[in-house]
Amino acid sequence: MFKTVIEIGEINKCQSLLLENLKNNLYLSGKFNIGFPGGSWTETIQYNEDIWFLHHEIGGEEKSPRFWNGFGLVQELSSNKSNNIVVEINIPTNGINRKVAGFYAKNESGEIGLFHRGGLGGGRKGIGKQAFLSWSSYELTSVSTNSAKESAILVGLIESDDFTVKLHDFLINIANFKQLATTGEINEATFISDDELWERICTENPKRKSPKKTTTETVGYERSEFVKEYALRHANGKCQLCNNAGPFATKSGRNFLEVHHIDWLSKGGLDMPENVVGLCPNCHRKMHNINDAKDIKKLKSAVVILKSH
Repeated sequence: MFKTVIEIGEINKCQSLLLENLKNNLYLSGKFNIGFPGGSWTETIQYNEDIWFLHHEIGGEEKSPRFWNGFGLVQELSSNKSNNIVVEINIPTNGINRKVAGFYAKNESGEIGLFHRGGLGGGRKGIGKQAFLSWSSYELTSVSTNSAKESAILVGLIESDDFTVKLHDFLINIANFKQLATTGEINEATFISDDELWERICTENPKRKSPKKTTTETVGYERSEFVKEYALRHANGKCQLCNNAGPFATKSGRNFLEVHHIDWLSKGGLDMPENVVGLCPNCHRKMHNINDAKDIKKLKSAVVILKSH
């Protein structure tokens, strides 16, 4: 079983090992604007082709002194806008502090794990640790803290060769989970039982009243017809993700495909040839619902090939 590292000197050593591993694997650096609730600041971050990292030590004058470790995804990294942190895995520097989400723990072999307590829903009601565990493939790992047992998510072993791979998987899962929560595809009702769901429906609307009307505003983005034509010509009637022909022929005789921006316009992506591909409707819907990192990499590779011709 893992045991929580609570001695200050040992916590410092663990943090140093984490920084060393990340320095070796995140071999690029640069200044970017990093956003956080209430503001943003420009900092030098470390990154590779998958993830970026920024850290600070928040001192003892704070109620919760800690090592602040912020992580994000490079697929969304931009020099033209503020970049959102996907997750903070902060480590208390004053022993045990369960208000701080992260901590280090050692197993019987002396291996050091980086853990997160699992509050990953961005403060949304009903979207927390249990919802994330139900939605993802992660399981809780038992940890002993001063003889008391608790459980948390093991992100990875900080000295292992595959730590940054495990970290990237964790970030992808959190980013997708938060996106689903933000768009409302998952919400407080998603993970409750049938009985509780019916009970909540009856409590919320006991007289079966008609739903309230709401007014929404749609945000549109201007798109170049030339860029669109470029994408369709180079796709040549085949979806650039599944490689199948478009599902039907249009009146012009061209196989029907939809133009997709690999880096979404809503997240600062550009309407440029290097950011557009032709997709069948199914794959287009898949990218906007799942946006899997492997699919993104495949589409970007297809664009690179086209640019080289």
